[in-house]
Amino acid sequence: MVSLPVDFVAKAQTAAKPGASGYPYTLSAADLMANFHAATLDATSVVNGTAQPFSTQEVAVGPNQKQRTLQLNPPPPVDGKSYIFSFVGGAFVWRELPTSPDEQGTFLLGSESGVLKWVATEEC
Repeated sequence: MVSLPVDFVAKAQTAAKPGASGYPYTLSAADLMANFHAATLDATSVVNGTAQPFSTQEVAVGPNQKQRTLQLNPPPPVDGKSYIFSFVGGAFVWRELPTSPDEQGTFLLGSESGVLKWVATEEC
């Protein structure tokens, strides 16, 4: 989780200054912008000359407002099956999840010799 530069909870718990009226703290535009900048996703599609498995697209969502979306490349399959985005043989690919185990219990998704499988674990 990102540590934001301005902690508004801490500001709200600040005691009022003697003789002051109104709220004991103020919210400034600079504080808000500092937090917005800290929380902004910084995604670049090329790192150290290597293409990354995603790209970003910026679209207008209102007057003077833009929204960025993260697009995975290749896009996920749309055949109704469940997939996981993983790194195989030097490239990112979508791999189909194995069928859920028929038996009861706790399972983790694992890989054995490069094949995804559900591995039984002990109940906690």
